[in-house]
Amino acid sequence: NDDVYLSANAVEKMKECMDEKVGAVAHLLRYPNGLTYMAGQKRTATGFTHVDDHNLTPQILMPEEVEDLNGAALLVRRKAFEQVGGFDEGYQFYSEDCDLSMKLRQAGWKLMYTPLATSIHDCHRESHSANLNLVAMMEKSNARFKEKWQHYFKANLGNTGLGRFK
Repeated sequence: NDDVYLSANAVEKMKECMDEKVGAVAHLLRYPNGLTYMAGQKRTATGFTHVDDHNLTPQILMPEEVEDLNGAALLVRRKAFEQVGGFDEGYQFYSEDCDLSMKLRQAGWKLMYTPLATSIHDCHRESHSANLNLVAMMEKSNARFKEKWQHYFKANLGNTGLGRFK
C-alpha cells in the first residue's frame, strides 16, 4: 500500500524467509503510534483476523509459517503469483490478499510471517480521503471471500493448526 513505510532492512529480513517452497512473506505492521496493526493472521470460522491488533508486544517472536497474509506489504515470489493467476480483480477493496493467500496455499506454496521485518502502516489514509463507502466495499468483498472459500473453513472447524485443503 502507498501508506506503508518499510524499515530500512524489511525487504532483506523478508527475503531471509524466502526458501524455494515459500510463495509469499509478510511482516510486522505497526500503527504510527507504535501499537501493532498486524502481527500475523489467525483463522476464524469464516475468515481471518489480525493477531495482536492494538497491542504493544506481538505474540509471534520468530518467523513462522501461517495460513494467511495481510497484503498491506508483501514479498511475493513471481513464479507463485503467476501460477495462481495473481489477484482476483473481482475484489474491489479488502479480502483480495486473503484470497491470494488461499490460492497460494492451495497450489502448495508456503506463506511466512516474520516479526523481524517491520513497517509503519498509516491505515486507510488514501481510501478515507477518496470519500468511498468503505463499509459497503468491505462487506461485499468479505461476502465474496466467504462464498468462495467457505468449504475450507468448514473443513477446518476445530483444527488449531494450519488449515488443510481436501
